[in-house]
Amino acid sequence: MTTHTAPLDAAPDSVSVAPARPDAPGVPFPHIADDAYDQELAELASANAAPAERALRVVRVVSVVAAALLAFALRHELKYAMAPAGPTEIATSTSSAELEKLSDHLVTLKAVPGMVGGVDYRRPTMAGVYRLAPLVDRPDVYVEMAIPAGVDPSRFVPPTALRGRLVPLDDAGVRFQSARALLEHATGKPVPAKAFLLEQGAEPSPRSPGAVVAGVALVICAVQTALLIAQGRRRPDAV
Repeated sequence: MTTHTAPLDAAPDSVSVAPARPDAPGVPFPHIADDAYDQELAELASANAAPAERALRVVRVVSVVAAALLAFALRHELKYAMAPAGPTEIATSTSSAELEKLSDHLVTLKAVPGMVGGVDYRRPTMAGVYRLAPLVDRPDVYVEMAIPAGVDPSRFVPPTALRGRLVPLDDAGVRFQSARALLEHATGKPVPAKAFLLEQGAEPSPRSPGAVVAGVALVICAVQTALLIAQGRRRPDAV
């Protein structure tokens, strides 16, 4: 009679082999009481998360401040982008008070930009040469004109039918923040205290670069402010 013996490493049918993963079927998690709470572990987790929370809060505050400052610097570009598209006709005899009321509006004007008292310059982010010159019959109004490519600036004939954005020179925005100093340095003469700028060819549009950047800055400021408020209201889970 032949006797068959089972291998020594064979497991009896009655013994179940433990799964390789603790969450495998057949091995349920132990029941956790609803009121189970480990104060020490909670304090440890809170202490570990505190530096990251503070760093995140600082980053958000810096983002809000930077975005708000950028939007404030571009406020005039944003205002002009929302101005009416229809131009207002003005003349060299228009008073300064009336010009002030038309700040950041589209205007048309028939006048002659002068050759004396102006300055030619380039912009770091744009190609071409620009000229900023006062009107012959209105020296407190300066016109910025783009000199066409290939034209010798000394032979450039400025237009006499002007159309563009009118704004006080000191409120023209970041692109013209050094215009007064540039004019005074180039001409050796002071610029009138109440001077105006006519930006030739500038049309009001929400898609203008200044308006787009200002809009993005406002969105960033609003979103980060909302996240800061939500972060400040966050509370640990109740015990």
